[in-house]
Amino acid sequence: MNQLNSPPPEKLASSANSTYRPEIDGFRTIAILAVIINHFNPKIVTSGFLGVDIFFVISGFVVTASLSHKLTQNWPQHLPTFYARRIKRLIPALITCVLITCIIGCFFIPAGEIDVSIETGIASLFGYSNIYLLDEISDYFGSEAELNLFTHTWSLGIEAQFYLLFPIILGLCSHPNQTKNRRNILITVLGLTILSLITYLYMAEDNGDAAFFLLPSRFWELGVGCLTFLVLPQLSSASWRRIQQFIAPISTVLTVAVLFFSKDLQTLATVSIVLLTAITIWAFDTKSPVVNLFASKWFVKIGILSYSLYLWHWSVLVLSRWTIGISQYTIIFQLLLIIGLALASYHWIENPLRHANWSRKNTPVFGLYLTLLLTSAFFLGHLENTLAAELYSGNSEKYLSYFARNQTIYPNYTKDNCHLDSRENPEISPQLLSICTIPAKANQPTLFFVGNSHADHLRALAAKLAQQKGYGIDGISQSSCQFPYAEKKKKKCDRTQLHQYERVLKTAKKGDIVIIANRYEIKNWDVPEKNLSWVGIPQVMGTLNQFAELLQKKGVSTVLMMPLPEFSHNTKECLAEWFRPEFSLNQICGEEKSTLVKLRKPVYEKLDQTLSPVIHKYDPFNLLCPDEICTHFTSDNQHPLFIDSHHLTNYGAELLYDNFLQFLKQHSILK
Repeated sequence: MNQLNSPPPEKLASSANSTYRPEIDGFRTIAILAVIINHFNPKIVTSGFLGVDIFFVISGFVVTASLSHKLTQNWPQHLPTFYARRIKRLIPALITCVLITCIIGCFFIPAGEIDVSIETGIASLFGYSNIYLLDEISDYFGSEAELNLFTHTWSLGIEAQFYLLFPIILGLCSHPNQTKNRRNILITVLGLTILSLITYLYMAEDNGDAAFFLLPSRFWELGVGCLTFLVLPQLSSASWRRIQQFIAPISTVLTVAVLFFSKDLQTLATVSIVLLTAITIWAFDTKSPVVNLFASKWFVKIGILSYSLYLWHWSVLVLSRWTIGISQYTIIFQLLLIIGLALASYHWIENPLRHANWSRKNTPVFGLYLTLLLTSAFFLGHLENTLAAELYSGNSEKYLSYFARNQTIYPNYTKDNCHLDSRENPEISPQLLSICTIPAKANQPTLFFVGNSHADHLRALAAKLAQQKGYGIDGISQSSCQFPYAEKKKKKCDRTQLHQYERVLKTAKKGDIVIIANRYEIKNWDVPEKNLSWVGIPQVMGTLNQFAELLQKKGVSTVLMMPLPEFSHNTKECLAEWFRPEFSLNQICGEEKSTLVKLRKPVYEKLDQTLSPVIHKYDPFNLLCPDEICTHFTSDNQHPLFIDSHHLTNYGAELLYDNFLQFLKQHSILK
């Protein structure tokens, strides 16, 4: 998930004095433990990923402490030293982790799947993995992100960009007079922090993925840490001591409490954890017993080790997902491996290289860094393009054939051409329509497939209907965007889906069929009775009913795909390989049908209650899950029905063919 390149134990200034603050290193322990526990099992610490936000605040505090008294009128002279220190502290351990993880990963992850991980690793070395991940994976909490070896390096990208830009910003507003210098920095940081917070709150509603991954919407968290350092001298006088001693334990307890918030309260939890972290750091500037706790030996040791722990824990967990799984049988081994790798990284790479004699001057640091960077990137590119396929020790040919999405019957009618990116919100051009429509044969209807990625994963069904029956196909879908779209908070889908709405109403003729396939998110896997229906259902249903009734007047039928089985694990974790033991498969790759029914029940009932009677409900649940134990595969285990936890493979989509035709005829939709 996330991580933070927070600087190591350095001498931080708390006010006028420049003294090391061990309790701040100790506070990192809370953050790193929350992150690791959440990544092992999010049910235990549901918002443990917010440990990264704690790191962000600490980083802002530490960096400002390091820079504020140096950036005067000669600030350009100090930048090389600052950058060199960050490079020595962070880059050697990162390069080592990326190279070792990629090489090991190639033995257990097929070439077609490890490509994204290797490319993410390369991006992390250059400090832009957050931008790459936004483009490639988008959803940090999705199943694809859980199988990427370097998803957690998105925060390294945030940190790298912050380290690059922030000293320059401070330098540009610096002043030789220390009083004016502090005032200028305070005003600048405050302004940027407020602007970034507004950006975050706006983007969290309109484009949550970008809000999560990008520096402009994350800067405010680091900015709050900067402001905490800048205001300490004004709020650390003797008159504040008693208040700080009282606040310290309360803010600490509340910080830990926020880590247990529901993920559905992510925006509130993020703002809360950032403010509470800042308050806690401020309250630490006293002799409170809480300060003594965090300054104790083991808290400080774990905190100092947090960067290495963060680097390696995700690599171990993702490699485990591809191999032995994560369960009560494996957790001790995985914990020991994470700790061992982190200790080795810190004592043999991170700490020695930071203090090596060759690094006393900046030029060798930059030269070696550039050499290592280019060499590592070249090797990883060669690994991806040539060696990965040779190193893979599983049944790669069989594996890759399972998940191929393209088909040869209509080679242009593919996801790449016809499934639109929600972030771009593109126009539906005549050229796009010509690619994504298959003309109907004489006297045959056209079937419009619309919706989000679940509609996209019906392409194999649509292609088979066109080939076998001569039906026309119109299939343009949009990632993460419900059809029809009525949730005004998410403007990113409005234009395309409105165009779809109007276009289908205008184009569809008597006898045609509109098939709508959306994903309605299922929550609370561990407590099905608390499952809540997707927040957009009430808003979408009114628009959907109106749409279907207008189509009915034209003699056009509307079919809604009801919720598919939705598993708690990815199909790719459930493929039998020599390195995936039976206990791992049994642990995660079969779920009781009754549990899956309970999970979707609130969504199903909400749809059933609110849909207009003119909408026909097609439910393939029992076809895809015919037995009491549901799996991602056919009953003979020969073919996967799902690509991940809820999207159909081509085989799964084609499996619906006979059943879907029978449904259409039974309801007199097809004559």
